[in-house]
Amino acid sequence: MARAVFTFLFAMAKKSEDGRRRGLTTEEQELWQRVTVGTKRLDKASPNSPTGLGTDEPESEAAGDTSVATPQPARKRPASPQADRPQSPPAREPDLSHGSAAGIDKRTLTRLRRGLIPVEGEIDLHGYTYENARRHLERYLDVSQAVGRRCILVITGKGLRVEGGRGVLRTSVPQWLNEPPCRDRVLAFAYASSAHGGMGALYVLLRRRRP
Repeated sequence: MARAVFTFLFAMAKKSEDGRRRGLTTEEQELWQRVTVGTKRLDKASPNSPTGLGTDEPESEAAGDTSVATPQPARKRPASPQADRPQSPPAREPDLSHGSAAGIDKRTLTRLRRGLIPVEGEIDLHGYTYENARRHLERYLDVSQAVGRRCILVITGKGLRVEGGRGVLRTSVPQWLNEPPCRDRVLAFAYASSAHGGMGALYVLLRRRRP
């Protein structure tokens, strides 16, 4: 059969003497019939076709694609600019001084300086050593704030007999009130009126404890 097909193709390739493609001779027509006898059309392959030619299914589906997709590495999200910024420490509250303070209204501060805010408790630091006086002051402020006291009196003494005319406690107590843990509890302080000891005592206005 292969030889017959070759002979037919060779005959079709021949041209007439004038260069035109010639028609088939009777012998060539008989040869063509021999070639096409038993040939089936392969537009669509039969279900039993071993090669699967002409099927409409993609090759991967017909053969059963068993390949596994390669996992892609997860992309890392860019870090937030705020996450890279160092956390700044909380701003320190300004130091308090006698008769002046930030964060309270002027009327309240004036009433404190004049002794018009009722005194709800007092502590006398006379007779305590330096360290004991500080511990007692811190403890008293804590208890006073816990029970809801608003204004207390801290007696330091004038200390006029010591060198320089100022006592240790009179100088140190305002410093302690500006340092933790006292500073977190105190809104303002001022020298007391003459009725409460004058410059030898302090009115201390406490913060209200948050619930």
